Amino acid sequence: MYRIGLGFIALSILCFTYGCGGEESASVSAKKTIAPITGPVTVNIPVNRFIVTSDLNSAKDLLGGSDQDTPQDRQLVIQWNFGALQMDDAHVFVDINGQNPKGKYLGGSRGSHFVWKPNGERTSAPFQQGPQFGNKYRFIVKALRQEQVVRILESDKTVSYQQKN
Repeated sequence: MYRIGLGFIALSILCFTYGCGGEESASVSAKKTIAPITGPVTVNIPVNRFIVTSDLNSAKDLLGGSDQDTPQDRQLVIQWNFGALQMDDAHVFVDINGQNPKGKYLGGSRGSHFVWKPNGERTSAPFQQGPQFGNKYRFIVKALRQEQVVRILESDKTVSYQQKN
């Protein structure tokens, strides 16, 4: 899907109404401005699995790999698929550099993803600074129904988080 610049549309209407390019009309040139419309991509995640991506516009699973961001754009996105499981909430836990195998509470979401970034929505106070460069992160996602854990998704793979040069 593409977006055409408003200037091009306005010029097109003027040309249609008054004519462009005839000998009697003023010389007018127009450039088409075509840019893709971006937004969250649809990611096909197998049931009872989760992935970690660089942002909501990425479908590349970073588990077992690394991510590089600039200091101004630090974020990781944890996305999951619990299938038809009835759940009220999901809690995300993080193990940093293997120091806490059970993980520490990172934050929660009522949807199918959690965006971890500085001052992120529903992010636990100790993690409000967002992901930090030089760390390896391992995630655990727990589905809750009526405040009880009904399913746990866990990976032994980490994401190495680095600063982009």
